[in-house]
Amino acid sequence: MKLITKNKAVILAFLILAILIFYSYKIEKNKRDKFETLNRNIASLAETTPSRINQSVVTLPEGNILIGLKDGYATYTPLSKGKGEVKIFDSLVKTHMLRGVYKETSPRLDALVPMSVTGDSYDNGSLYIVLFQDRGNAAIEKSHARLGGIDVSVESIITLPTDGKIDKEEYQVSIKYLQKGIEKELIIPVIDGRFYPDGATSR
Repeated sequence: MKLITKNKAVILAFLILAILIFYSYKIEKNKRDKFETLNRNIASLAETTPSRINQSVVTLPEGNILIGLKDGYATYTPLSKGKGEVKIFDSLVKTHMLRGVYKETSPRLDALVPMSVTGDSYDNGSLYIVLFQDRGNAAIEKSHARLGGIDVSVESIITLPTDGKIDKEEYQVSIKYLQKGIEKELIIPVIDGRFYPDGATSR
């Protein structure tokens, strides 16, 4: 009788353990599924990224002046007298998705776009590439890279995988542009969602 009771106790313990393992597996699977859904949702933001960039707030490199854009355009009063203009070229927006890794990194959608600025201290204004993070409810400006004056014409913006030469580099951005009729290219690394100018190369 005691042997039967002991066997029942062992069987019951195994059943309880099996149930706990099953539910732990199910909970973990649900968490992973939710995370993959988040990855897909973040990636899908790219379809409407330009609309958020066009209504974003940017910080001009000179004077840290905050500018609120409306339909990708704004005027402002420069530190010197006169009137300045800011314009986003949304037809050239390039998005880059960084998929999240479960329990390691969160997914992120970056967006790169040319932006012209007149009224700054440069005789011919400035043309920048601006890096935004698209969070779905807003596009947050994170970094700038100046290409030259407003006579610069951007031909393409593409993203490249990291070459492993720079620690913590997430990806590279290649900007091909024309300046005074000369074809040029700037390749600049991105680290932690920002441009890393020390690693930039021009050709």
